Amino acid sequence: MYYDLSQDEELFQGEGDYQFEMYRMMRSQCGNNWQNFTPKNNVVWIHYLTEKALNASKGYRYLRAPRQSAFDLLQELESSVLAFDSCYELVQAMCGPQTAQFPLLRKSKLIRAKK
Repeated sequence: MYYDLSQDEELFQGEGDYQFEMYRMMRSQCGNNWQNFTPKNNVVWIHYLTEKALNASKGYRYLRAPRQSAFDLLQELESSVLAFDSCYELVQAMCGPQTAQFPLLRKSKLIRAKK
């Protein structure tokens, strides 16, 4: 199932919201052929969602420990996510034994690799 975004040119011409940049990036990834599955587009959308969550949190002056930890983990994800070609690769990097790209996640003990 897919939605042919190529029919809505306004999505790609929009300005003023990071969402429009994401649509342009996804269009570039899929060659404007929205019928084909393009795993990188899911990664791009995760990046967009983390960016939105981080920006929504900027109004809080004082973050207590649990919120600060979550904020830090989101920042770590946001800064690394676009390096992956699929969500599968991202999850493997986050949950596998080699979590070097996510040192805060590794320290948080939220995800433990199987030994």
